[in-house]
Amino acid sequence: MKDKPWVTSALKKSSRVKNSLYKKWLKTKSKISEDRYKNYRKVYKKTAREAELNYYKELFDCRKNSTKKLWANLNKVCSFKKCNNSKSIRKLVINNKEVTEPHDISNGLNDFFYKYW
Repeated sequence: MKDKPWVTSALKKSSRVKNSLYKKWLKTKSKISEDRYKNYRKVYKKTAREAELNYYKELFDCRKNSTKKLWANLNKVCSFKKCNNSKSIRKLVINNKEVTEPHDISNGLNDFFYKYW
């Protein structure tokens, strides 16, 4: 899983501690373990929220960035640019025949899904 840009090594370590407290609570089922986990989780959530907030404040700080840089950051965060990694089906086997024409591939897929839908 890809980390969010505001996740620091300290947050990762805190997350591991939180997870170990959770596992301990599940094992022991004690009230003390539950309280420790819930208190740590509350502090972790607050810290993670603050880290995210500080990251975005820094990213969109008007005093440090030009207008062009602000728009570039906004496009990066919101993913407005299209991804060029489109994958298309080059060939398809229909009724033991290899089909390579896009129109025939489309019709073959339509027939298949219409039949089973």
